[in-house]
Amino acid sequence: WSYSGEHGPAKWKADFSACGRDQQSPINIYEGDVQLEPTMANQSFKFENYDTVAGVSMTLKNNGHAAVVSLAGTTPVTVTGGGLPSGVFRALQFHFHWGSTSKSGSEHFISSHAYPMELHIVHYNTKYGNVSEAIQNPDGLAVLGFMYN
Repeated sequence: WSYSGEHGPAKWKADFSACGRDQQSPINIYEGDVQLEPTMANQSFKFENYDTVAGVSMTLKNNGHAAVVSLAGTTPVTVTGGGLPSGVFRALQFHFHWGSTSKSGSEHFISSHAYPMELHIVHYNTKYGNVSEAIQNPDGLAVLGFMYN
């Protein structure tokens, strides 16, 4: 598979049926189509322990697709609010996508524009006992994505 060409996203579902479902990555967010969800207008994200490394164990691995930093330890790194489903979302890992040039590396696009790098912070909803249980539920995971220019 790849993100472009003959093995790009348009062909994924032929080889991997799960890739033909709704809510698949990568996505292209068209700025002109974005509408404010009124119920989210005054909701802010609340980040806990994003600014500390005390009690957080980190393991860095290159999986051949991205540089992945797995998080563990006694200090939970969490996010709530901001339009997320109810619950406390604990960070599991973060990873970076980047390209071989400074023009294209992001997994996703904004108005068909790729960015040099994209960061994903992957969280699971702690109302579920573990990640395996959370992944089975539509409100089980939350991924925050950040584009870098």
